[in-house]
Amino acid sequence: MLAITIEEVQGRGRYRAQLADGSPLLSSSRQPFLDGARELLKRGIDPATRIVLRRVGSSVDSLRSTVGAAAKLTVQENDRRGPRFGPWISDSGFWRLHAVQDRAKAFVLSHGTPDWVLDPPWSLWSLSGLDRS
Repeated sequence: MLAITIEEVQGRGRYRAQLADGSPLLSSSRQPFLDGARELLKRGIDPATRIVLRRVGSSVDSLRSTVGAAAKLTVQENDRRGPRFGPWISDSGFWRLHAVQDRAKAFVLSHGTPDWVLDPPWSLWSLSGLDRS
């Protein structure tokens, strides 16, 4: 198990993350547990490795997960809903999803609405090949 410890930096809502042994993980993040998990994957840590989040000086686990599960998530927030977990899309995945949406709009404009659109639930996640789990 790896412990990620955080402390607030640069004003409200930004955190520096390090591993329990003191080695740096992130210099600044709004979601240090999830961004930290992605950084651990980049460093070659097994996705099945369990991780916990703690504040500096505390022994209380604030969050628990595996590296792989946490790396697939982000925090989403909008005007109607407060913060919640949602699927993380890399920068390249974000643009790929928008390309799929643009192709779907072009198809509807030129051919009319296909039947499968009218038969919910349908999802651009499944159309784009991105995995939500």
